[in-house]
Amino acid sequence: MGGVSMEKSSNQDEAKKGVYFLGIDWSSLWKKEDWLAVWLAFIIMFGVISGILAELKVPTLRWVTDAQLQGIINEKAGAIAQVTKDAEAQGEAGLLFGMTLLKTAIEKGERSGIASVADAVLTMSAGVKDKKLRGEAAKIGRDIRDQARRELSLVLGWDNIQRILIIGAIYLALASIGILFIGGKVLHFAIGFPVVFLLAYAAQFTAGNHAVRDLGLEFVIWCLVFGLLISNLIKLPPWLKQAVQTEYFIKTGLVIFGASILFDHIIRAGGLGIIQGAIVITTVLYGAYWMLRKVFKMDDEFAAVMASAVSVCGVSAAIAAHGAVKGDPKKLSYVTSLVLLIALPMMVLQPYVARLLGLTEPVAGAWMAGTIDTTAAVVVAGALYGDVAMQYASILKLTQNAMIGVVGFVLALVWVFKDAGRTPDAPKPRAIDVWFRMPKFVLGFVVASFLFSFIVDPIVVTATSPLLTHLRVIWFAMAFVCIGLDTRFVDLIKTGGGRPALGFITAQAFNVVLVLGVAYLLFGGVFFPPPF
Repeated sequence: MGGVSMEKSSNQDEAKKGVYFLGIDWSSLWKKEDWLAVWLAFIIMFGVISGILAELKVPTLRWVTDAQLQGIINEKAGAIAQVTKDAEAQGEAGLLFGMTLLKTAIEKGERSGIASVADAVLTMSAGVKDKKLRGEAAKIGRDIRDQARRELSLVLGWDNIQRILIIGAIYLALASIGILFIGGKVLHFAIGFPVVFLLAYAAQFTAGNHAVRDLGLEFVIWCLVFGLLISNLIKLPPWLKQAVQTEYFIKTGLVIFGASILFDHIIRAGGLGIIQGAIVITTVLYGAYWMLRKVFKMDDEFAAVMASAVSVCGVSAAIAAHGAVKGDPKKLSYVTSLVLLIALPMMVLQPYVARLLGLTEPVAGAWMAGTIDTTAAVVVAGALYGDVAMQYASILKLTQNAMIGVVGFVLALVWVFKDAGRTPDAPKPRAIDVWFRMPKFVLGFVVASFLFSFIVDPIVVTATSPLLTHLRVIWFAMAFVCIGLDTRFVDLIKTGGGRPALGFITAQAFNVVLVLGVAYLLFGGVFFPPPF
């Protein structure tokens, strides 16, 4: 995946296709997928922070049915009654009036009225003297208001659909330019892209339902499910295959993701988060790599990609490692599919196991951050355990994600010497060879993180964060749909006779046990108290 190549082609016709200066073929800057993903991501980020894309609106994708809203209100009946009673006892006439109106609105069952009165309760709560009562009233008002406003009609309304279509049109135009430069079939891509794009939004729509969210079935899972259903039921037509651009999409999303990984997030985790990441990544990466090669007889590149996925952060790390070692794209697809398939049961089971073990929230959050291989699944698992666990899981996962660049660089360095050693007459490795292997989207990720941490105005960073987050999620969602479209269960079974899948599960089990011990020592108060 490459960098700027300094090697002149022996074929003169091929050489003419490059743009050479000082012996370097600079055409890689606009012909290689890695670079194109970087340029595409920075065009989007610049468009957002400069105001060019400021008119883009984040679509509404969360929705609650009337029956679900009634269930939510029923669950809060006790809290509503208690706040009403306390407001009367403490002489909070304004809050008492608001709670009485809320009860009347709930009895009428009109959503707009419920939302309006709940919002008024939230406003009234700000003037309550008692801190506990103020907090309880605010929570009731905020929760009921937000849920009542999440109407399906708003999600399916023309205004919301327009928002989605505008984003789709911009993405199609920008992505098609990249496909043109890398020599793809632009017409086929343009026909197939809307299918991938709409499947990505269909997955988010499904995951946006209140009941589905409560089950922890995030959009990543639905993207994979929709893609797998199609790929395993029908043979993909050529025009759709051209739109299956897993790496192109996820690399673009990862560069944009760098804008959300600010250095102060890492600092918040303190040295403990960095220590955990360093111990886990170093130990698991080497241990898993050795085991996958020696025990499960996998080739070096396949083992490196899989070990990186297990030890660092799943799909993103696998793609970075794949670029560094120049592995087989089919095997990369295999690994990414396994990562997503294994993440779902881990997301549900780990909070349960953590409770059985009696782990504190900091330890549980750190454990989940170091073992579950998708960021979204980590957050969900942490939330299932508790608010503090979710904070630890989120911050420590960001810390581990930020180490993608280090792992990509180290693997690129190792493979330069490894490849040179395979051929007796091979020239001595040069420093520039590491640059050739270094995944360029990782560089874009690091630069984006630096710019949004130190250069871009913090007010702008905060203001543009929701839109950039959504735009990044769409690239990820399309990539996960593509993973499903590119995966057939029969191929998973055939690959290595099932040995790689068993190897992945074994490596993940080793990772789970190791991280549990490290998390307990660092965040369990054994040597020092948790950071927060």
